[in-house]
Amino acid sequence: MKFVRRVARPRHQICCPSCKEPVLLVWPNRLKVPFGRYWLRDGDCIGPLYHRLSEAQRDEAYSAELMVGGCRSCGEDFYVATVSLMAGSYEEKQDYLLFNRALGPQRNYLCQRPDGAPDVVPGQWLLTQYRTDAGVMHEHTFGPWPLKKADGVEGSHGVSCCGVVAAGSPWEHVTDVLSPIWGTLREMLEAAR
Repeated sequence: MKFVRRVARPRHQICCPSCKEPVLLVWPNRLKVPFGRYWLRDGDCIGPLYHRLSEAQRDEAYSAELMVGGCRSCGEDFYVATVSLMAGSYEEKQDYLLFNRALGPQRNYLCQRPDGAPDVVPGQWLLTQYRTDAGVMHEHTFGPWPLKKADGVEGSHGVSCCGVVAAGSPWEHVTDVLSPIWGTLREMLEAAR
């Protein structure tokens, strides 16, 4: 697709939205967190997104999560949206979508906002493609965005999308980002098969 390009050498950096220090380094065939460890610490399924998808889309093999991380340089928190997609049903592919099976080699791409996409969609996001034993899997990573207020996102049991989602919350934001381009994400997967 014309708005997808392979990550070039030497590397691409995903940076903290607060201090602009790198939180994830991306090469054509691998990812690395500067300082080691993890760049994302917890997440939960994006419940509001489910209600915006059609019945057919709800049955597709996908996992969509809001993930929270923190910058080791400035200490500020941020959130991202991740979407993993495969052809088939969720029941058939869930072990891959939840990273419980070997995924095989990866290729990393940068995606530009497609023409006509709403402004809420970020201008660029990361696409990691895996060639699994069960077919191609795409993992899209959108963000990071600053997490100004953890209330309603993170509580005593970690990141959770329980109860009513507040207007203007990160849950609503990532739903607004993903729902208008859901068909495009599926088209990208079909083109890669």
